[in-house]
Amino acid sequence: MDYDEVLDRASGLLNDAEALARELVQPKAPLEGSSLRMLSQLRSRIGTGTWSDADVKFPTEAARGLLAIQSAQLHGLREFLTGGSPLLLHPTVTLIRGAAEAGGLLLWLVEPWVNYSDSQDETNVLEWCAISQTVLTRSQVLWLDELANRRRRHEAQHGEVQTADQEAVDQFKQRLTDQHGPENVALVGGRKKWMIGGEKLPDISDRVAAITELSYGATFRGAGMNPYPMYAGYAHSSLEALFSNAGASSVPAMSSLLAASTHEAFMLTSLAQRLFAVMYELAAHALGAPMATFLAWEERSEAFVQEAFSE
Repeated sequence: MDYDEVLDRASGLLNDAEALARELVQPKAPLEGSSLRMLSQLRSRIGTGTWSDADVKFPTEAARGLLAIQSAQLHGLREFLTGGSPLLLHPTVTLIRGAAEAGGLLLWLVEPWVNYSDSQDETNVLEWCAISQTVLTRSQVLWLDELANRRRRHEAQHGEVQTADQEAVDQFKQRLTDQHGPENVALVGGRKKWMIGGEKLPDISDRVAAITELSYGATFRGAGMNPYPMYAGYAHSSLEALFSNAGASSVPAMSSLLAASTHEAFMLTSLAQRLFAVMYELAAHALGAPMATFLAWEERSEAFVQEAFSE
């Protein structure tokens, strides 16, 4: 397969992936029997049972929002692919890294539900409620972290903390303190991350590694495939990342280091598709979405991926 055919096929697959994502992020109620639907139905049996309407709605909005973010990253990549060869490494990897960060956050949020049985007998319902307490607590961690991020962002823009931002953080923290107890809501670690009920956001590098490993199959989880240094190097325009591709005895023209080879274009666009596939499956499982159209897309995508690894 030549260079332009790689880009053309990858662009077509990403276009179809966008269509799948657009359908899944529509504001529809999660289907009956799905984990996100059961949150509202069984919330009084989860932990202390003191979850608000917003608490049980937030994971659904987060799942849809994160999938929409990843879809936007892949839309940018598809637009970039239509420009033809050569494919430039830095913007390509930056877009894929953004997709991986969104996927890693969704994986962390809903992972307690991954591979969980959908059986509705009483024993499994009790187990599901225990597992789902972690999901709800993690969603509160994410919510509080985002409120704190907004406060810091506005402070950087305006030179001072905005009163409304600080009040939002304080009010939400107080609600969490009342719900979980003051000893279970705290800033921890050198980077001062929020921890609620023993849950805190993992580092970005850990989230990126987790979703990338899972995109190659469950058996790769924890296998040590940490792609974050590569993502970070290209995304931050690191010259070290550039020159790591140069030969030891000579320094080639800079333009040759910026462009992906045919094999690199194959590998990068394959990774983008696998990241989408695993994130779509996570969101669809949580929302209870039908899978037939996605599975047909995945079969075509996997055929492309297998060609990439056989080159």
